Amino acid sequence: MKRFEGKVVIVTGASSGIGRATALEFAKEGAKLALVARNEKRLREVRDKIPGKAGYFICDVTDRKRVFETARKVEKKFGRIDVLVNNAGYGTVGKVADSPFSEFQSVMDTNYFGTVNFTQAVLPKMLKQKAGWIINISSVAGKIGTPENSAYAASKFAIRGFSESLRYEIESKNISVTIVNPAMTETDFFKDPKMRKRWAKMRRRYGTMRPEKVARLIVKAAYRKKREVTFSIGGKTLIFFNHAWPWLADKIVKSF
Repeated sequence: MKRFEGKVVIVTGASSGIGRATALEFAKEGAKLALVARNEKRLREVRDKIPGKAGYFICDVTDRKRVFETARKVEKKFGRIDVLVNNAGYGTVGKVADSPFSEFQSVMDTNYFGTVNFTQAVLPKMLKQKAGWIINISSVAGKIGTPENSAYAASKFAIRGFSESLRYEIESKNISVTIVNPAMTETDFFKDPKMRKRWAKMRRRYGTMRPEKVARLIVKAAYRKKREVTFSIGGKTLIFFNHAWPWLADKIVKSF
């Protein structure tokens, strides 16, 4: 028996990277997919890999009206919504003193408020069903900040706080909330020369994860209704040091 047989899964940011891999992994587990992103060509390509089990929906997660319209379309097409994977997001590089406010706002709008928008759009349906899974993709950067990463880290810290509060509110309704903290993953983030340069030393030292592996771990954590999961030994170690020996975590982070 496949773990998500017949379940309807919305994945935001499904056109590439972790979102794409996660959608394909849920499909292997028998799910029906609602693929959400802005790039129609890429969405079609992903949809075509899931014959008969997927539909795609063009939507910018920062457009709250469009998000709610998309949620209604998904429900109309599939009849229900069982799982929401809030994955859409992006990162930037820059020192706080040199970064324009618009950059902070844009990252927060996509990563954090995009998560809030889709959660609020599907939650009434899940509450009515008295069942559901909400999986919010945060990051190791949502547990410990790093230099020249303030906008991204702030958005991921916000997702974690939002998710923890949400879990307490809805866990009695048979709706689980899972926070996922991937470490560095080979996605489109690193096609940006500034990103590659900034994290080159860390990538050489600790390596990166493939989106496919992250996706398998996400589906596994969702099925088990995990409270929070962090992927990679390096990420787990750094988070532990940050709590137990902050001075050591500081030393490691400054070496990045």
